[in-house]
Amino acid sequence: LLLVKFTDWVFWDLVVSVVVCIYIFRGAWKIFRRSIDELMDRQPPEFLIDSMFPAKGVAIIGGQSGTMKSFMMIYLSIMVALGKNIGHYAVKQTGVLFMINEGQAGFGTRCKAALTALKVDGPDNFRVAEVTPDLMREETLSPFFEAAEALDYELGLIVIDTFSKASISGDDNSTSDMAKAIKTAEQLANYFGALVILIDHVGKDPKKGVRGAYSKYANAEMVGMVTKVSDTVTLKTTKQKEAGDNISFDFQVNLVEIPNKHTGEVREVPALNI
Repeated sequence: LLLVKFTDWVFWDLVVSVVVCIYIFRGAWKIFRRSIDELMDRQPPEFLIDSMFPAKGVAIIGGQSGTMKSFMMIYLSIMVALGKNIGHYAVKQTGVLFMINEGQAGFGTRCKAALTALKVDGPDNFRVAEVTPDLMREETLSPFFEAAEALDYELGLIVIDTFSKASISGDDNSTSDMAKAIKTAEQLANYFGALVILIDHVGKDPKKGVRGAYSKYANAEMVGMVTKVSDTVTLKTTKQKEAGDNISFDFQVNLVEIPNKHTGEVREVPALNI
């Protein structure tokens, strides 16, 4: 501008503009190039259970009533707490918090059947909360943050059973409501650097996947559907950001005799194993 003012060389305005643009683009390219290099050097995403669950983020497990979704997740959660491989699938050991908002009365019996079938004691890094946050209200996460921080182990897996009751104040068919619920679950996952698994139902047509708004499927890192035929429960991945889709995992249903310590009555309780 000074050159333009004190000389008749008005073309300097153009020259200066070009030089400034080159300088800006040159600096921007260095930033972008460095960022890409850093991304390429990062550690690849980890799996909590190889090919099944990512180590972090939000996953949704859906299925019709009676497909034994909760039984399956009890088994998988115990294996994660123990750090025991599932078949030939590697498992990363970490602490588990299983939060339930239905079926509280029978949950202990289901866990006992799973532990009896595995012939192991209950792991110290597996805890149960008989209440879940309201995923439509992020402020309800605070008590869970405080309680989980008091645990004497690192928390890497959080299971919420069920998604529908944990978002009951929202509309299951509302894109914005379900996107908000997933975002709240992501806050929970990010706070602990953990995986949050939401156990959900399917609609009238099971082939369409989890019921309600598509934003559930779109915003989850992993989505798996559970089916049951006779004594076989199958989990099939329908969405997996960091692995192949349509991978199936088959679990066998076994009946375990569990005595009632109060009455002495013995009953058969299902337990899954791969």
